[in-house]
Amino acid sequence: MPPSLHRDADARYDRSPQVTLSRLDRNRLQHDVPVSLWPDGTVCWPTTLYLNVQFREGKSTRTRGGTLGTYAKQLGHLLRVCYQLRCDFRQIDDVIFGQWIHELGAEQAVNSQGRANRARSANQVNAIGRRALHFLLWFQSTLAPGAGLIGQCGEGCRITVEFKTFIKDGRSYRYVHHSSFPHRDAVRRRTPVTGDQIERMFAANLASTQSAYVKRRRSTMMHLALALGSRRFELATVTVKQVRDAKETGLIAVQVVKTKKRKIREIPVVRSRLEPILGFVDGHRSKLIRSTVGVSGDTGHLFLTSQGKPLSENTLTNDMHDLATLAKLEVRACLHMFRHRYFTDMAYNFLLGVREFAERGELTVPSELIVLQEMRNLSQHASDASLVRYIHSAYREASAWSSSEGHWRMSQLQRSMSDCLVELDGQLLEGSISSSRAKALLQHWIALWKNELTAIVSEPDSDR
Repeated sequence: MPPSLHRDADARYDRSPQVTLSRLDRNRLQHDVPVSLWPDGTVCWPTTLYLNVQFREGKSTRTRGGTLGTYAKQLGHLLRVCYQLRCDFRQIDDVIFGQWIHELGAEQAVNSQGRANRARSANQVNAIGRRALHFLLWFQSTLAPGAGLIGQCGEGCRITVEFKTFIKDGRSYRYVHHSSFPHRDAVRRRTPVTGDQIERMFAANLASTQSAYVKRRRSTMMHLALALGSRRFELATVTVKQVRDAKETGLIAVQVVKTKKRKIREIPVVRSRLEPILGFVDGHRSKLIRSTVGVSGDTGHLFLTSQGKPLSENTLTNDMHDLATLAKLEVRACLHMFRHRYFTDMAYNFLLGVREFAERGELTVPSELIVLQEMRNLSQHASDASLVRYIHSAYREASAWSSSEGHWRMSQLQRSMSDCLVELDGQLLEGSISSSRAKALLQHWIALWKNELTAIVSEPDSDR
């Protein structure tokens, strides 16, 4: 820790947690909140207390530390420069801050091809800088009142900032800005994974040199991602019981990650999509359990490591990265692209369902609003803005129209049939399944698909 932080004047916030917490009752340390460290390994109490305040205000610690983990990493850059300059937080001024922002943007990193690129984008630099300013504003108001550290133009502070506002989803948001921040880069939005890319990843998985268990686990991951449209953490927490129950009810209950309150989203699933997943459960997963932890040690999670332990969402991410590399995709594929595929298909087929009424002039509200309402009911999205982009993607992909809400389920069934057949074909070519077993499996699938098609066509809602 910089010697300047050991001065007596700083003892009120840096001496010991007990003294600090007695003065700041709201900042009680939480076990799952990151502890912020200086480069020499000692605790930085101001930033650690700041993180605890954010935790008490509802910021998440899930999924690799969640929002607080991101804040801790961002503030780590500030601690590093203060440590290098042996500079107290209250000694930072516009020159030091501006030079630091410039260095963050100029820093280079070597990529996997051995080429030197920018270590971080302009948007990442701005996010780090704004987090630092937010912390310094909290630091001044809580631990150093009257220090004149940070303020607006004309207030005579060491760091001069500007407060700006922007409108999003009809709401006004206020943020802090510094003149040293670079211009924003254009935001690259992830596009939905395409049918061709999905087939190539299934084929690449079967041709890989991984163990039979890992290959089946990876194909199951893709089947589940296509069936649920869930986030990484939500996929990692799915249990075998949930899948078995879903075969009976047609619904699978998944805990929504991005919400402060516990929320369960019941997702309708095509039963044929669950067949390869249940095949994995009763086959390779069952064998793994018997050879590792035993039935008594089974946690019930669908995805397990080769040692029988629950798989982390990070491993799912790595698996998807490996599959995209093996398939030689031209884009950086990730699990979230499967989520985009799911909701784009949903929007597309809901738009099909309302077109007939729109052509007859029987709609009293725009088609987009009807689709938005239907998607909101199924997706549990907190913001309509995130759903609107799926509707826009669906419009771009639309080339033909038909009618009925049942088209979405029909679309899910068709995609399930295609993916199952592609995977079965690959297994036959690889020799990992006998022809008699493949024939029996295909007969079972055909019967299941026939029943589902009959159910979809015969439902009253399909004629609306």
